[in-house]
Amino acid sequence: MKILMFTPTVKNSAIGRMACLLVGELQQQGHLVLVVRAESTALFEMETHDFGMRLIRWDQPAEIVAYAQQTDTIVYQVGDSFEMHQGCIEWLPKLPGVVCLHDYFLGHLFWSWSNQHGREAAHKVLKAFYGSAVYDNYFNVNSSEAFIESTRLAAPMTEWIASMASGIVTHSDWDVARLITSCGGPIEIAPLPYDVPSQLTAVAKPASNTHEAKAVLNILTIGHVNPNKRVESVIRAIGSDVQLCAQVRYRIVGKVEDEMKAHLTNVAIEVGVQIKFDGEVDQETLARAIGDADMMCCLRIPALEAASASTIEAMLMGKPALVVNTGFYKDLPDHCVVKVSIENEITDIRDALVWLVGDVDARVEMGKQAALFAHETFSVKHYATRLTAVCKQAALAAPALNGAKFFGQTLTKWGGVSDNAVLNHIVTPWQKFVGAN
Repeated sequence: MKILMFTPTVKNSAIGRMACLLVGELQQQGHLVLVVRAESTALFEMETHDFGMRLIRWDQPAEIVAYAQQTDTIVYQVGDSFEMHQGCIEWLPKLPGVVCLHDYFLGHLFWSWSNQHGREAAHKVLKAFYGSAVYDNYFNVNSSEAFIESTRLAAPMTEWIASMASGIVTHSDWDVARLITSCGGPIEIAPLPYDVPSQLTAVAKPASNTHEAKAVLNILTIGHVNPNKRVESVIRAIGSDVQLCAQVRYRIVGKVEDEMKAHLTNVAIEVGVQIKFDGEVDQETLARAIGDADMMCCLRIPALEAASASTIEAMLMGKPALVVNTGFYKDLPDHCVVKVSIENEITDIRDALVWLVGDVDARVEMGKQAALFAHETFSVKHYATRLTAVCKQAALAAPALNGAKFFGQTLTKWGGVSDNAVLNHIVTPWQKFVGAN
């Protein structure tokens, strides 16, 4: 099979690393893959993952069309960042393909798209999927947190992307119902493929190899520090127990705005917690931080992603991880991670840390079980096989989707609702005529 794949490629993209891993496996399975850089053109000077081939720019339309005409299928890696996925959003409506969906909330992607294409275009999309009332208040927010809270349930924009896809592969089922009602093609749930970074295997041993009791343990959170990451909750949980304050060090690696850093520093001083902010770091420094960690906090409230690369990375390396019992994290086995509740978040974090800090055998065993599960589950070989199967199914369903699109557009011209909104009401009966399955 000849595959044209749109994906972020820059080194600081976890989706880019996943795609690089996937492309290598697809090639091993005998497929020909061409890679299109999907990030914004301003990032084209940045270093990329090593895909082992010349990368195509999404802003070269003649070249894109020529390659698309020679391929059997098009695949788009889509997540909630316009900066990383601009090329996907520009080409998906013109060249429909199978979407690998990394997030169940795509509001930031849509917001930035609307800045490029105008509020009138945004109004049309919002009205089609959620009604005019949603649009009236959609852009009237004063922070990213307020925006997420006001739209993640009412208008997460997953339907917008799904309606343009010929098929979808996503990585958990917690919000798959929206995809089923908005995509007429095949939908597959496959665990996100991931591996241990080469830098990490070179510098660190997994926690499951560390059996001795330690006087001081290192707790780590990685990624962009925002309220969603629950860093303040971890600080307050540690600060609520005298023994934890004495025995743990909390390290935060990732981008953090000055105001947020100052606030969290003040909270840590107030409750007597020792913290360290590394800011944004290179891949080797990040690898060393993960290697040095005894436990990782991979907390998200609300959970918006279809899967969490950092959680998978922690599990692969045998690091006990704290997660919130929601979304993708809810389905992880209880013996591989520690789940905290939304309702009793700080208390649950404190109790989990007290247990893990005080019971080295439990900590080591959880790390071992997490690594076993992760290596078996988050397999690139399995993912590549299931992705190509979806691509073949999408090709079979294409006549039905194209026919449904034609009739949907016709109904729209007659004064009906948007063709995307009526698509699935037409697809199933139309399949009987074209023989799709």
